[in-house]
Amino acid sequence: MGVLKVKFAPNRRAREVYRTVALSTSCTFDDLCGYILDLFDFDDTAHLYEFILGTSRHSERLRMEDCGITLESLGFLPKKFFLHFDFGDDWYFSITIMQGNVSLPEGIECKLLTSKGKISQYPDWDEDEDEDDEEDEE
Repeated sequence: MGVLKVKFAPNRRAREVYRTVALSTSCTFDDLCGYILDLFDFDDTAHLYEFILGTSRHSERLRMEDCGITLESLGFLPKKFFLHFDFGDDWYFSITIMQGNVSLPEGIECKLLTSKGKISQYPDWDEDEDEDDEEDEE
């Protein structure tokens, strides 16, 4: 098992919002998606996702149904790749492999090292509007 130092950031916001983690290469891409969403407090219920294994729009894609494989079983990891989450809202998170020695305690696959900034999955959603809609339905 290898351990990588990895930076996750919402696309085009990497200077103001990011998370840096120690990540085991024995985790699956499904696990990786879950870690990213948890670290940014996103709800992952019933949304599709894929990984784009490079920085070009022509890069190989790893579809959700194929994400049960481990990072190390892929045989290579590009220095930078992306998680495309929720195809309706089109969230892109950059995943950058960083330099540096990191370690993980036994049995842990992902450990937060640094955190900066916050984002909202649904920034335009207003709770008052939702309550009004519920009253209208009655």
